Amino acid sequence: MDEVAQMKPEVWGEVVQPALADRRGSAVFIGTPKGANLFAELYQRGMAAQAQGDAAWCALSYPVTSTDVLPAEDVERLRRELSDNAFRQEMLCDFTASSDDILIPLPDVLEAEARQLAWDDVGGMPVILGVDVARFGADSSVIVRRQGLKVDGPVVMRGLDNMQLADRVAAAIMENRPHAVFIDAGQGQGVIDRLRQLGHEVIEVPFGGKPLQEGRFANRRSEMWYGLRQWLKSGGKLPDEGDDVPRLRAELSAPLYWYDAAGRMVLEPKDKIKERLGASPDIADALALTFAAPVALPEPGQEMFLPEQARDAHGFLFSWDGGEDDARPW
Repeated sequence: MDEVAQMKPEVWGEVVQPALADRRGSAVFIGTPKGANLFAELYQRGMAAQAQGDAAWCALSYPVTSTDVLPAEDVERLRRELSDNAFRQEMLCDFTASSDDILIPLPDVLEAEARQLAWDDVGGMPVILGVDVARFGADSSVIVRRQGLKVDGPVVMRGLDNMQLADRVAAAIMENRPHAVFIDAGQGQGVIDRLRQLGHEVIEVPFGGKPLQEGRFANRRSEMWYGLRQWLKSGGKLPDEGDDVPRLRAELSAPLYWYDAAGRMVLEPKDKIKERLGASPDIADALALTFAAPVALPEPGQEMFLPEQARDAHGFLFSWDGGEDDARPW
């Protein structure tokens, strides 16, 4: 199977693998790394199985530096002419290399998973819940809790109606006592109405609505994801344990971005991401919702005593090079 990174994941799991099992067959996966996707997952599975002596799997990598297929002068020319990401991806078989139009590069996600935090990075910061409501039957409803630089493991739910989901969100509110709860307004109106009926203060967020910075972003979702991107670069810590870690990793490193004619950043639509990933990026959208708007510190006037490297992690940094001019507390 060639160019596996461009295949829909269900082709392997629902079509090819069952057919091979019937015939006791085998499969060879060939392709160029393109970030966190089915090809990367299969390669990592092969590496792990190979290390454990499992003869059913084998993982091989052929970077240009070890094959002598191209003359050395051609390799150096390509190194000069291609971007660093493109060269690592196309020539060095590097799964951590991301396309130049990826909003959140995979290395940033991996670094955030491995990061260790001190209490000063979290203590005293607002607790924020983001709730993404499932659009279709196969999609998930997700609750994400973020406090300062730390994100807890997501609560992922399937097959719930609006009343059941509202009950789960209400329980999360009672347990976490958040300072703000942001809910996707597109699919969550019934959930929002029920929570308000129960006496909970929640804030509806229209993904396609106007951003807070209208001149910089095409819509609210683009703005929230940019805030998430900057939070990761400023020291954010992602979960590194649990069944949903690979899924969140793939969702965060998938969306493309570009600029419209007015110079505003546009994030790739959710349905396009779902088409490429084979699943809706529900966990990542729930996390992005925690950046929907500034949230005051628990006690008005309280100072933020954060390490210097984490100082800007709670605000939008509206400059691609990490400038500080527009940083504001969350």
